[in-house]
Amino acid sequence: MKSFTLFILISLHYFSANCQSDNITKKNQTKNYTLQKQADNSDFNYFKINNIDSIYFNTSGDINKLNEIFEPITGKYKYYKFIATYKGESYTNKTSEFHDVLIVKTDNNNKIIDAFHFTLEWKEPPLQSDLYKSKTINKFLTNKMEINDFNFFNNINLENNYNELKEKGIIILK
Repeated sequence: MKSFTLFILISLHYFSANCQSDNITKKNQTKNYTLQKQADNSDFNYFKINNIDSIYFNTSGDINKLNEIFEPITGKYKYYKFIATYKGESYTNKTSEFHDVLIVKTDNNNKIIDAFHFTLEWKEPPLQSDLYKSKTINKFLTNKMEINDFNFFNNINLENNYNELKEKGIIILK
């Protein structure tokens, strides 16, 4: 009986580990941005988003505190939070697991009002250099929407020009 119980436990552990790894996009594959949170009557906390560097460094680099920056506050919009988990190269040329966060604000018809994209493991100051803002106009949030449709840009670089986000990914609403 003990060996059968042990076999079941090992099988469940193996199955659980394999299911979790299926959600991780491998290097050079299209990322899946899966819905993590949805809230009505919400908005972005623009104060925290605009002060991402000072908040992060004042919390001793706690990634959970960084993630809290992208949580909703009370407002009049629909809020969506998506996460894409993937394998990528770290600055030390080591393959690591990363998490891109995408937050989207829409009206009641799911017309995109605003959106931001950020990699939670980004540690290179200023953090604003990895914070991308959507410049999309007249688009609606839909299942299987491509991340390129958000038209993400940031304005942090040496020439003070806009940098376009170069990611391949799709939105998974369900």
